Amino acid sequence: MRKFLACLIKEYLLLIRDKTGLILLFVMPLALVLLITLIQDNTFKTIKESSISLSVLNDDNDSLGNSIMSGLNRSGIFNIVHFQPNGSNTEESLQKLKMNVAEGKSQIGLYIPKYSTEVLKRQISVQIKNSIKGKQSKSNSFIQTENRIKIALFLDPAAKLSFKQTVVSTIQSYAVSIENKLIYNIFTDEIGKILPFSLPKFEESSFDELLKIEEHYPSLNTNEILPNSTQHNVPAWTLFAIFFIVIPLSGNMIRERDEGSGLRLKTMPFPHFIVLSGKIAIYLSVCLLQFSMLFLAGKFILPLFGLPALQINVDFVALFIIVVSSGLAAAGYSVLIGTLAGTQEQAAIFGSVSVMMFAAIGGIWVPTYIMPPIMRKLCIISPLNWGLEGFYDVFLRSGSVKTIVMLSVLLIAFSILTISISYIYNRIKRQ
Repeated sequence: MRKFLACLIKEYLLLIRDKTGLILLFVMPLALVLLITLIQDNTFKTIKESSISLSVLNDDNDSLGNSIMSGLNRSGIFNIVHFQPNGSNTEESLQKLKMNVAEGKSQIGLYIPKYSTEVLKRQISVQIKNSIKGKQSKSNSFIQTENRIKIALFLDPAAKLSFKQTVVSTIQSYAVSIENKLIYNIFTDEIGKILPFSLPKFEESSFDELLKIEEHYPSLNTNEILPNSTQHNVPAWTLFAIFFIVIPLSGNMIRERDEGSGLRLKTMPFPHFIVLSGKIAIYLSVCLLQFSMLFLAGKFILPLFGLPALQINVDFVALFIIVVSSGLAAAGYSVLIGTLAGTQEQAAIFGSVSVMMFAAIGGIWVPTYIMPPIMRKLCIISPLNWGLEGFYDVFLRSGSVKTIVMLSVLLIAFSILTISISYIYNRIKRQ
């Protein structure tokens, strides 16, 4: 035990003397978590939280135009700029609206033509009268295509296709809603002329809320945590920081070997595994400190920048197991790099680049669900992906020890494999 404690003290002294390594281990991950979370925050917000600039010229000022405007205002999606119709010279107002979009002042321009409601009512009335009299319509559609109201939508050319589709479907849904109301009311009017009693008019509240879509985020227990930029990024970049112990740990191993202290340690009357255990233990403690620091930052520092606070209502036993497993995997990989690399420069370059490759493959940089199919299959080889899935199971899916046990076994097996390769390589090299 005294020999193990002596190895721990030695590793601790080596670590605290490396000021650059300490900055790399603690300050840089904190800055990285803050920066990435700030950058990606809007990506994780719903479209309702990101106000879209919309310029509107409502030249109808009747049921159709007013209904569309009312729906747009209620949605909360749009920041609406109104263009007033310029009397008979509507074209001038329309040109100003187009320029507003072309110059990038608004992402969307909407023009509702004059007399749209009257034209729509007239066409609906004609179709209903023909249907009641048994006449065949010239078109399969209820309202003939050539007589449809053409609402103009002007979109910023730089807007993404998914954005355009969202806006078009939103506006179209309001237009269809008022069209259906008009059809119902005109139909009841015509039927009322035939029947000896009148039918009730359409009430605004009659059909509201018949269909309501509710968003849910299923978890493995009753606690439901809404995913956001903090819940995703803090665990991901904490794991990235944990694996970056590869630079100081492998560097210390190579420095000992170059200075001859490593050879002197091998002549000591105790197994070399004790020396290795001391290194792993001290850097596992570093991983736990990194984890604690970054998760406290997610809870208390990120909200100061207007970001959502990290919710830590989780199974702490499961969380501790996945953190320790990830730390052991990182320490084992660092020992392997320190054993195989010939110089500190080789260890630093190969170690950092390989960790970034594991991070890219494992879903740290880009979520795995938006990767190409071949990359989604390839991600299972990355130990960072195993750790990340474990963190997500605990934080986003409210998982328990049973949920993350397989991922923890994979991480520990990876640690044992890398340390075993290092031990065998050292033994062959000595012989």
